[in-house]
Amino acid sequence: MATAREEAEEVMFGAFDNLFKSTKINPKNIGIWWLIAVFFNPTPSLSSMIVHRYKLRGNIKTFNLSGMGCSAGVIAVDLAKMLQVHRNTYAVVVSTENITQNWYFGNKKSMLIPNCLFRVGCAAVLLSNKFRR
Repeated sequence: MATAREEAEEVMFGAFDNLFKSTKINPKNIGIWWLIAVFFNPTPSLSSMIVHRYKLRGNIKTFNLSGMGCSAGVIAVDLAKMLQVHRNTYAVVVSTENITQNWYFGNKKSMLIPNCLFRVGCAAVLLSNKFRR
């Protein structure tokens, strides 16, 4: 569990650091948060780890879409319709995977494929309905 959490923090915080650096957005300006994680769902949640690390505001709306596989990414982007209600804000959709606890240690080559394809990774996208001049 500790190794999986450490790896999740490494890829998630790296994705966020890059997102905030490239967009020059202050994390405190994020109003809505969707996190997608398929296998690794610790307590405290991955969302709470991120909210705590970046000191996101207290009224942020966070949603965990876990256990839904890759389709959760499409669902999360579709949920961005919430931006129509929460005007003038930023939303972040985060998709991460970590199969540390589900690693296959056997010798069947076909069973080793998921170890390579889904090892650990994260992507973050910033969505907004803010008007820029």
